[in-house]
Amino acid sequence: MSAAVPLDIVDLLMAIEEAIALPYGATVGDGEIRRVALEERAMHAAITLQRVLDPEGGGTLVWEANNLRERLAALPARPYTTWEQAHGQPRPGREGGPS
Repeated sequence: MSAAVPLDIVDLLMAIEEAIALPYGATVGDGEIRRVALEERAMHAAITLQRVLDPEGGGTLVWEANNLRERLAALPARPYTTWEQAHGQPRPGREGGPS
């Protein structure tokens, strides 16, 4: 049993997933780069959620989703090698691997 989810909510959830679904690093060093990036991206996602849930805060859900994407795009990118890039397959125990 599933109900139709309004598109603005789906868009917001997709933006949050984009923020926090980073592939696992191939090495300890790559994992550290991922951890730092994930920490900052999660902070932006949390701020977005706080604004959405604040009865007096934020814009529309669509505006908040777009704003989160803009903030993520402005973050400096530190490339790292993912587990899948290094091994050509998802991490063991991870069906389908990270998205």
